[in-house]
Amino acid sequence: MQYFAYNNFHIECRCIALKTVYVNEAFPKKYSLRNSCCIVFLVLIHLTKLVSAQFDNSSLKDSIPITSDNSRWIKLRVSNSVFMKDNEYFNRIATGYTFFGDMLNTSVTWNPNPFFRIQAGVFLRRDFGNDTIRQVIPEITMKAERNGFALIVGTLEGNLNHGIIQPMFDFERYINKHVENGGQVLIKKKLFQSDTWIDWERMIYPGSNFNEVITAGFNLNGRIVNKPHWQIDIPVQGVIHHFGGQINSNQEGHIVTLWNESFGMRISWLHEQSFLKEIRLDNYYTYFKNLSPFKQSLDSIGHGTYLNVLFKSKFNIDLLISYWNGQNYIAGIGGLLYQSQSSLDRNYYEPQRELLLASLMYEKEWFPGFYVNLRFEPYYDFQNRLFEYSYGAYMIYKTEFKLVRLKRSSSDN
Repeated sequence: MQYFAYNNFHIECRCIALKTVYVNEAFPKKYSLRNSCCIVFLVLIHLTKLVSAQFDNSSLKDSIPITSDNSRWIKLRVSNSVFMKDNEYFNRIATGYTFFGDMLNTSVTWNPNPFFRIQAGVFLRRDFGNDTIRQVIPEITMKAERNGFALIVGTLEGNLNHGIIQPMFDFERYINKHVENGGQVLIKKKLFQSDTWIDWERMIYPGSNFNEVITAGFNLNGRIVNKPHWQIDIPVQGVIHHFGGQINSNQEGHIVTLWNESFGMRISWLHEQSFLKEIRLDNYYTYFKNLSPFKQSLDSIGHGTYLNVLFKSKFNIDLLISYWNGQNYIAGIGGLLYQSQSSLDRNYYEPQRELLLASLMYEKEWFPGFYVNLRFEPYYDFQNRLFEYSYGAYMIYKTEFKLVRLKRSSSDN
């Protein structure tokens, strides 16, 4: 479908002479990998009374801070990221490819008072092996924040900042859709947080021969238990992805509107002084509905169960184990492995996707502002008896330099 082609226009496929590993058909059914994994998950659920989680990705997030210390300062903000992600995939749902390059985000910021910030700059992305700049995107942001409420117009606190689960929001958008522009409302209270946004991905004009692309979503999180060593949260998430338009010349059968939502519960055990600083479990049920006027080959309704357990150690090495079982599940901007429809061939479809995934991550701030993030992520596909993996490395440096402080404004209070 065309929206998949758009979502992955950046991909350059490559083949590697690597033998794909399949599970031996003769492996005793009684002790099959599927049964063993299910037993492990049932034990974890029984011991902790709940399930599922994702990495915090804190080093990869980029917020727009407003503090009283920044009032009346004009500053230079710099964020540089070197990325490498290699997907050793040979399945029919998501192909293998490699990202290797860097991103530079520079802007000039001004806080006229303790509650308001304006910043303007440019985002650059370069892929190694390509002598041209892949992306040049201007960025302009206005953010007002007070008493835990924030309004952002322009370039958003987007991408991984939204905290949407992987089946609904692809991690690789950190690389291929790093900048989001539109509007955003944030609420940050002690027991409640929310992020509601609209990202106007592609604009059309009268006579344009392509479709507009709009993504909107929300992430609501309420904390029902807030103890020193225990936290329980209720997350509710939704994403709508629209691909269409009325004033363009390319409308025939290409209007696509997909709705995804999820409901879950998160339990966290916290102990900063122990070897395991945190054990976090979540349980998500996610739902898909095709709202498109022309359904084409897509099913109208699908659903999925997403279970995870996260172990965070004091040595900055974390382990995430995930289980996914999806039925006719499609998400417009979701991780490709979780989808029932192939991103390579729209005529290829797997009604059920059952995966066991693991992610081993090292993340540490080596010195102020400089972060290193390393990942190894294997997975097993139960339906196709297929074992594959990906790995990635990210180095990020973020800082701000004070340039000049202006005279006191009458708006300060």
